[in-house]
Amino acid sequence: MKENSVTRWFGDAFKQLHPSLQHLHREGGRLQGIAEIKLGENLVARWLGKRLAYKLGIPVQANTCDFGVEITYTPDLLLWGRRFGEQKVMSTFKPVGHYPHGYWVERTGAINLQLGVNIIDGGWHWQQQRIRLFGLTLPLGLMPRTTAYKTFANNKYVFNVVITLPFFGNLLSYSGELDALPL
Repeated sequence: MKENSVTRWFGDAFKQLHPSLQHLHREGGRLQGIAEIKLGENLVARWLGKRLAYKLGIPVQANTCDFGVEITYTPDLLLWGRRFGEQKVMSTFKPVGHYPHGYWVERTGAINLQLGVNIIDGGWHWQQQRIRLFGLTLPLGLMPRTTAYKTFANNKYVFNVVITLPFFGNLLSYSGELDALPL
């Protein structure tokens, strides 16, 4: 098996992921499709969701947009290049420890998320554990919380990302089904 930061972090549990997720995270790849974008339903959540979307490079002018992901590696990092329409967003994921007690640190701009992982029915489910902004740890109870998963169903890469805030509910979400493209 080709080894990289993902296969090393998961160890034997890597085999519990859906075979298409295994292939994608062993070899890298490109995915393309449409993302459905939703903002919060109440006035404050909608306003906060728009601000958050702007900071993350997610267009909210329409409910859907072209969406693509390119997954690559360095020896120590998982790299995700997301494209929302014409907007590009790059995240790096650094593994710490090993599954199931380790976590990943996702860095997108000035935001660092510490994310644990659960494998559920072959899917990869992120569990936010900590958030840092400009290097400062912020109290989870007062900050937006991200829940996300990725899996494969019906030969499609299925993903869902939801950002919530206590007392306000959902601020922003994006989800969809993507096709794997040849490298």
